Amino acid sequence: MSNIRKSSLALAIVAGLALSAAATAATVTFTPATALPEGVAYFDVASNTTNVGIVPTMSVNVLSSDNIVGRTTGFAIRVTLNNGALFNNFVATAGPALAPLGWTVTVVGGYVGTNTAIINFNPPSTNPVPGIVPGDIVDITGANAELSPTTGNILSNLAALQTSGQTVNASVQFYDPVSTNSILNTITQPLLVSGNPVVASCSNTQNFPNEKIDVGFGNGQASQTYFSTTGAIGLVDSGIFEAGSVDISPSTAANFSYFTFNTTSDAFSTVASGNFGAFAQAGASVFLSTSPMCSSAAVTGTLNAAANQATFAYNLSDIGGSTSGGTAYVCFQVPSGNTTPIAATAVSVSTSFTRNSLTVPGTTCALAPMMYNGPVVHVYTFNPAGNTTQDSFLRVSDTGPSGGQVFITGVDDAGHPGAGTVSFSLAAGQSVQIESSCLTNGTNCPAGVPITGALGTGTGKWRLTVTSYFPNLVVTSLNRNNNTGTLTNMTNYDVQGKQATWSYYGDNGN
Repeated sequence: MSNIRKSSLALAIVAGLALSAAATAATVTFTPATALPEGVAYFDVASNTTNVGIVPTMSVNVLSSDNIVGRTTGFAIRVTLNNGALFNNFVATAGPALAPLGWTVTVVGGYVGTNTAIINFNPPSTNPVPGIVPGDIVDITGANAELSPTTGNILSNLAALQTSGQTVNASVQFYDPVSTNSILNTITQPLLVSGNPVVASCSNTQNFPNEKIDVGFGNGQASQTYFSTTGAIGLVDSGIFEAGSVDISPSTAANFSYFTFNTTSDAFSTVASGNFGAFAQAGASVFLSTSPMCSSAAVTGTLNAAANQATFAYNLSDIGGSTSGGTAYVCFQVPSGNTTPIAATAVSVSTSFTRNSLTVPGTTCALAPMMYNGPVVHVYTFNPAGNTTQDSFLRVSDTGPSGGQVFITGVDDAGHPGAGTVSFSLAAGQSVQIESSCLTNGTNCPAGVPITGALGTGTGKWRLTVTSYFPNLVVTSLNRNNNTGTLTNMTNYDVQGKQATWSYYGDNGN
């Protein structure tokens, strides 16, 4: 990765200084001023040999009230790292309050490959020796980059940071180099913390926010085979559904400001989950687009065998992104003239990120669901008219304030669709009871409700789908044993009021 500057760190730490049993204080500050500890993406610590720079310059400041003011004898600072971290480079210079007095600072050699660095403060040889004055007495030079630094304060042996949430601290101790006694309370400062600065989120905002699976018929399309971009029943004007977007960006946290993406080598994998059976056929596709209109496919998804997951593998250049992230729109398309019903389904996505062979798992977020624009009720078992012992019939009710058309289609046990679609109209609040002979061959239909179409003669039993152009459809599936006269309600109300309450929003069983 290229060297990237860290935006500023700011911290003020006050410590108690014990010289001659009197309280003394000093401050440690960082320039430029921003938040410590520095954040390091745990996947950027590719190995134990990865070097990380402490970018801000650390300055030790003496206050006018400190007892160290006026001191004319030397002293030292010991800087110690924890969590296995070692120094690879350490540079310190006399601060602007000390250098004009002739004082010098030296870093004791031999610190490379150890967890301790020592700074000696050396008084000048002049007589009298000028005493310590308030202000910045020493600057520990910041690195020129957080990753792959070449100058300044550099740490290595950071295997601990390959796990998110780990911290490397530095303890700073003032002591007398002759007696080795501490002359200031030890200051502990977190320097580095590992984490994940990749933000992979999603939005369920759609270009057509009212788009639904159309339960209506029109433009040569059967019910539930196309979409209505406005939600109006019978519009059937689109074979494409845009479910929202996947949005990738770096964390906005100040201590991760070094982090950017590599548009070609950083790898992303987005997995969309739902019932995508209609998009597994020839001519259909699931894809990511750079346009909310889904006008072109930037990345084509791969459906699994069950057609309940689509996987998209890509980098940011594939979706027109940059080092600061990118956005891709999740699109579903059926072919023109599609005859496969589109299932109502929730749609969710999870996006993982891979760098340096380390994969950051994604979290699941919800896109816009595919919903019907009218109620759809499935009747899973319906006997044909030829079954004289077990007689099936439906009771279809409009429980709402508006009337409209009802359509019934069927698939037999051999998987073949019925020869035709049964249709009729109901007024608000009206109900009708339809026997199997009416549905299959158009005989014994109820008076007063004109019914057109018939399913024909199928193989075995029927699976029925009932749709309506009004929102409050309720379908009761009944079965009568003609030998015993027993009447059985086959309706599945696994959620109380399911059909009447939920039918506008999804696929309701029966």
